Amino acid sequence: MKIRVPSWARLAILCVIVGGMLGFVNHVTEGPIAQRAAEAADAARRSVFAAADSFEMLELSADSGVDNCYAAMKDGQMIGYVVQTTVSGFGGPIEVQTGLDLDCVVTGISVGGSKFSETPGVGARTKNPEFQAQFAGVSIPVQPGNNVDAITGATVSSGAVCSAVNKGGYFVRDLINPPVDDGRPEDLQFGGVLPGATTKQQETAPEGIDELYTSDAGVVVYVTGQGRNGPMQVQVGVGHSGQVAGVYIDPAKHKETEGLGDMVEEQYFWGQFIGYPGTFTIGENVDAVTGATITSKTVADCVNRAVEAAQPFLDPSKATDIPPLGQSAAPSGGSGSSGVKRRAQVVKTGSGVTVMTAQDWASKYPEIYASYLANGENREVHDYTKDYPMIGTIYEGMAFSKFYGSARGHVYTVEDVTATGRPHALANCFSCKTPDFTAMVNELGDAAYRLPFEDVLAEINEPISCYNCHANTGDELVVTHTYLSDAMGEELKGVEAATLSCGQCHVEYYFHPTTKATTLPYTSLATMTPDNILAYYNHTKVDGQVFADYVNPRTGVRQIKVQHPEFETFMGEGSVHAGTFTCADCHMGEATAADGTTYISHTWISPLENKSLLEGTCAECHTDLVKEVADIQAETERRTYAVGYELEGLTEKLVKAVESGRYTEEELDAIRSLARDAQFYWDFVFVENSEGAHNSALAKECLNKSEALLNQAMGLFKPQEG
Repeated sequence: MKIRVPSWARLAILCVIVGGMLGFVNHVTEGPIAQRAAEAADAARRSVFAAADSFEMLELSADSGVDNCYAAMKDGQMIGYVVQTTVSGFGGPIEVQTGLDLDCVVTGISVGGSKFSETPGVGARTKNPEFQAQFAGVSIPVQPGNNVDAITGATVSSGAVCSAVNKGGYFVRDLINPPVDDGRPEDLQFGGVLPGATTKQQETAPEGIDELYTSDAGVVVYVTGQGRNGPMQVQVGVGHSGQVAGVYIDPAKHKETEGLGDMVEEQYFWGQFIGYPGTFTIGENVDAVTGATITSKTVADCVNRAVEAAQPFLDPSKATDIPPLGQSAAPSGGSGSSGVKRRAQVVKTGSGVTVMTAQDWASKYPEIYASYLANGENREVHDYTKDYPMIGTIYEGMAFSKFYGSARGHVYTVEDVTATGRPHALANCFSCKTPDFTAMVNELGDAAYRLPFEDVLAEINEPISCYNCHANTGDELVVTHTYLSDAMGEELKGVEAATLSCGQCHVEYYFHPTTKATTLPYTSLATMTPDNILAYYNHTKVDGQVFADYVNPRTGVRQIKVQHPEFETFMGEGSVHAGTFTCADCHMGEATAADGTTYISHTWISPLENKSLLEGTCAECHTDLVKEVADIQAETERRTYAVGYELEGLTEKLVKAVESGRYTEEELDAIRSLARDAQFYWDFVFVENSEGAHNSALAKECLNKSEALLNQAMGLFKPQEG
């Protein structure tokens, strides 16, 4: 008789068998898996502390704030620590292992974790060895733009890593040098913000202040501000001297982001207030926590309000000096004008940085920032195709013949380049338009020039501003557009920095046919002349033909579109001011702030608009500079129009010659070559922004050469029949 086993029973038996097998497999493999995990973890620790030969795990309290910590050992002696911290990145949690020696100097870091999900190609590059290697040898705190470089386009991810390293660093610091407990009851310590206090008396708090207490050592104020994620309370001790004695941010009294905003709890941030009477301003005399500007500003605002509230309760007769815990950034009233000629640095390439915007410098250089914004008042745009009707023919074959608007100035560069009506395939069109792209080139090299225009546009936030001329230094003059330093080589040292700053963009350039990189058509000051530049183009071959920016569709002339050669013109033979004055001397006047300090105005203007310059420096050599310049520009404009119309006539005559069938290609090419060169010399003057004022001798020479070439070309046409 068959025994029928119910299906549920069969299933139960099967589950028991499978479960047993899985349990057996797990038992067999559990040990090797754990062993491999332990070996991987040990290898990760060795990668950040190579000098150690073993690691010993420390027992930590539940509220330690770090994931784990190991003592790094060598020959049985402790030589440092490896600490793991987890912070919030752009895409989720980021685990960072940090090795630190006994002086709290970073020996190495490792970025990752099982839940690491930063953006591929951007934030994910925090895992790249090149990014991580720069931390080795840096002392806590690490600060992007100071002792490490952030990844371009990955400010949050970079900042999170720095916060994790700092978090681990301060944990280790307290292991090495534990905070001193002076034994006083917590009630008299006031959270540790008023050292030396032995009394405590609550007072009626002013409006907007949570609590206020007086003491024999000063005043303690509790004040709440609005952080990024909600209210946060800050406790401030103010000594009778008016100096800040202590700052305490209670972790239970805020909800700021772990690993970012909550880093304001660390001494490296709040220690900046100690020993100073205020007023405190982020970016001026207090550095923000990386990636937590809003939280940092909230704390600074609370400290300022606390200091103000404490004033009526202070007793100067009890004042004792409170020494600073560390060096705080001193306010600056501007760069001023020392009269000393400056030499430019060249930007560091190959490592990403986060561009500090003009707004980032506003609090440190308020007058300069205001003068920079004043450039926005220039809103007028001229349509050159209407002002100079001949360029519709001269530039035929390229978009400038359809739309060619005058530049409104530096603060409109991004807006204007995207509204030209001209197609932009590659990002190289941003070369002189935004520091965001400049920083991208400095990080990626020539590859940045070949990126799609629209892709890069999505990452552009800033028009021409501080980074272009100063990198992130604040006041040093830096050549950030390396095509200029590449072209000039050692001769760069012989040109004053205030001229090179402008010369980075106000140059003649072309896009290299292969790399698409912005490239200058010369290799020294001596080869910077129009003649040598033209020879450079005429000897540069592309697919067996001379280089051309565009080809006229009706004449076949391979034409060159000159850009804006102010640098070459100003530095060229015939210039009466090169070597004596810089671009900044004439276009960036000295101004006086309300407190009497001087600074360099960053409103870029014509020197003719600077009355003090005209009546002072210029008057030493010029009786009436305004009239002299007006005469030069009028004559230059007259010749530019005249020769331009001659070029238009030459073009139309050449069109007829091509269509006639009466000329051989050799005969046409002879005329085309002369037309190409004539147009180049004319364009060199036409697009140079001073209308002859920078170097009237050179402008005249170029127009003369253009006209001579025109006449030579006209002489090659055959007499018309009939």
